[in-house]
Amino acid sequence: MKLQKLDAGLFFSLFFVLCFTYGVVDALSYDFLARIFPLYVSGFLLIVALIALFMDLRRILGGKTVSVSKEADSSIVWMRFAKYLGIIIAIYLGIWILGYPLAMSLSILLFYRYETRVGWLLSFIAGAAGFGFLLIASSLLQMDWPEGLITLPWLMR
Repeated sequence: MKLQKLDAGLFFSLFFVLCFTYGVVDALSYDFLARIFPLYVSGFLLIVALIALFMDLRRILGGKTVSVSKEADSSIVWMRFAKYLGIIIAIYLGIWILGYPLAMSLSILLFYRYETRVGWLLSFIAGAAGFGFLLIASSLLQMDWPEGLITLPWLMR
């Protein structure tokens, strides 16, 4: 394999393989209940990253290249970047003010409604499913989610 055939996609996949490998190895040092979530999430994402790395290697060794259009309008790219950065900052602010479970449920609901443009019913179902998952994880793992500045009386306490 020649150096000029290597591309950014290979290094991008390799970066995630290394990150999730670290996540798996680090999670093994935790106590049993504390290790469940990070170990399985890191393990699953490590498998996905290895698949992506394998696909990149097959593409490179097969001589295929990825075509990139240089004609894309950079203002559109920067607007999308700013939009998603704003969404991430809004989620962090929501966690800080409302607490993790409510902020994540609301962010799922709003993302489904306004970004993916599905109806209100499916948005509420997705938000409720996210909240239900957090509620089940909280009770099964005996964990408390971070509270926000506003102390809310509800199920997650």
